[in-house]
Amino acid sequence: MNDRSTAPNPAIEVNIEVEVDVFRVAEMPAGSLGNTASGRYLFIFSKDVVHVDAVGVNTRIVYRLSPGTIARGFSFIDAYIDDSKFQLVGPYLECTLDNDSGNEPLYDTLWFDHSNTHASLISISLQVEDHQAPPELRRVAYDPQVTNKPGRT
Repeated sequence: MNDRSTAPNPAIEVNIEVEVDVFRVAEMPAGSLGNTASGRYLFIFSKDVVHVDAVGVNTRIVYRLSPGTIARGFSFIDAYIDDSKFQLVGPYLECTLDNDSGNEPLYDTLWFDHSNTHASLISISLQVEDHQAPPELRRVAYDPQVTNKPGRT
């Protein structure tokens, strides 16, 4: 968690759910291209744009790895934000999967609480671990954005 993380907001009124698929380009059909800095991975989100517009409504933005992504050996490890208006609280990591193996938990869910008090563009860097990659290449990042404008769509 980052240094602005505090307790989750118990008064959340709206959830925005985003499913995240992560693929290794090397395992995809020839000619496939990645969208990460290294080009080795392809991230696909169930929502092209996350836009928050409800004035005074506490909103939770939830990123959840797809079951196929978990099966391919990926998990969330962290997130970083660039939020000049301090509207996001988090990130919070959550493991919603059974982990009877006694190993470290695999976090499939990452979320933020959003106050939506100022119109802004918020950059997020989702940090994912590729458990099948060599240790020095395991951390993968992708940077979706969140737009918000209180009272406007």
